[in-house]
Amino acid sequence: MIDPGLILFVVLLAFLFLRCITVQCLSRWMVYANYCSVLYVVLFGLWVYGLVILIEAGMFDSRNSAQGWPGSGRHSKADPPAWLELFCVFSPLPLALAFAMCAVQTWQHVAQIKEGHAAKQHERVIMVVALPAIYGVMALNGLSQTWLALNLQSSDEHAAEVARQRMETCFHVGDLYEAWVLYQFGKLTVELVRTSLAKLVTSAKTAEQRGVAQGLLAAHVAVEAQMWLGTWMFVVVCVLQAGWACWMITFAASESHAALANTNAQFDAAGVVASMAAIYNVHTVERTFNAYLADYSPFLKFISVKILVSIAFFQRGFFMFLKAFQQTLPSVLGRVLPSMPLLRGIIALSDIQFEAFYDALIMYQVFIIAALHSCAWSSKEKWYGEYDNHTMEPTETLTYGIFSPAPRARQSS
Repeated sequence: MIDPGLILFVVLLAFLFLRCITVQCLSRWMVYANYCSVLYVVLFGLWVYGLVILIEAGMFDSRNSAQGWPGSGRHSKADPPAWLELFCVFSPLPLALAFAMCAVQTWQHVAQIKEGHAAKQHERVIMVVALPAIYGVMALNGLSQTWLALNLQSSDEHAAEVARQRMETCFHVGDLYEAWVLYQFGKLTVELVRTSLAKLVTSAKTAEQRGVAQGLLAAHVAVEAQMWLGTWMFVVVCVLQAGWACWMITFAASESHAALANTNAQFDAAGVVASMAAIYNVHTVERTFNAYLADYSPFLKFISVKILVSIAFFQRGFFMFLKAFQQTLPSVLGRVLPSMPLLRGIIALSDIQFEAFYDALIMYQVFIIAALHSCAWSSKEKWYGEYDNHTMEPTETLTYGIFSPAPRARQSS
């Protein structure tokens, strides 16, 4: 069986490698086609593959009702509740809408790059815009593996465990791209802040104003260094976790798969700490230099990027906390959470059923985030051209794609 997480991991590494060697090798349009088109073709293929696995696992088959599924009158504790089955069945629909929105918005930015408008900024925004599609497709494949595990847990425990590990690998690769996007978003922000401050230096009319502007530039260097530390730490942790998970599930002996759970727990803890540091550092830049990002409209952009990072690393922990909290409450207080209609169903789920719920929930959420991106990352905002005019060398040859190299920024005097 194909491992979707491994496929996307290899594709992302291949894009990174090609970014390093195709600086001047391909024409502008070839780079667009190779990076953007190939990425979305791969994602679409993984989306179809996830649906096929779900169909084979019987999630869309009404005949399951005669075999103990909800509505048959033979429902057992091991079977998913009826509301969970419906919740999962419809989850690919919002993902399809999110995928379409991301693809359309990506090509809007590609069209701007083709016309030579602020290619450096549009390149980074394309990476941000692709995040809901990539994370959602990984969630769909995670759901397909989880549903396989639900079907196999009573008949083939080893196969069910392998399916659960493939599900975790899908999310590790999604987290990796998420960390890369946060890094690129931070890089875009500090470049725009530096450009804004450089404009202040060149437009200063007095020596005092020029001194203040140069002091802000010096402070910006320190804040920028702090942000790189947090975001790169996040990227490194996610690369190691995704790479290790792909290696273990693909090449390691089946007897050593049990060690993967312990390693994942350590990586998860490191990922939570690193993500908190990365989000805090990016937030520090936004809060400190917000006055110099007025044309950038930073608030909605920061929310659109940070919300998925927060969801990925803190939402699961929140639900796990609720389940543990309910089990440790005294008898009287322990009946409070089960009396709440929404939480009652969630905390009553088994571990594997909760994973199915969580995978489907992500697909609904990426639709909301994709819609938010459509509002926050328009391809025709004024700041693209304004900043581009002050940061780009006009004589440089432009070759751009999803991971293509950006031109060097002009050094301010």
